[in-house]
Amino acid sequence: MAASCAIKLKLGSRVLAMSGPVSADTLNIVPSAAALMRASQTLVFMRNLDCAKGLRAMDVQANKGQMQHFMFEALAYEDFLDRQGSQ
Repeated sequence: MAASCAIKLKLGSRVLAMSGPVSADTLNIVPSAAALMRASQTLVFMRNLDCAKGLRAMDVQANKGQMQHFMFEALAYEDFLDRQGSQ
C-alpha cells in the first residue's frame, strides 16, 4: 500500500521527510506567508504519513495543534497590519 501510494504521489524516498525552515532568507518573507507555508508543509507531511503508515489519532491531534498555531500566526500578523493601516 505504501509503495503504491508513494509512486502515485511521486514521492520516492522522501515519504516522511518533514522539510526544514521555510527559507534561509527570512528578511524578504512576510511573516503571514511564512506561517501559511509552514501550515502547507504540515498538511503535506500528514498526507505523506497517511500514505506511508496511515494516520493515528495522536498524529492527527499533534498536527492539528501545529496547523492551528501556524494559522493563528498568520491571522495575528494580518490583524496587526490592519490595525497599523487604520491609524
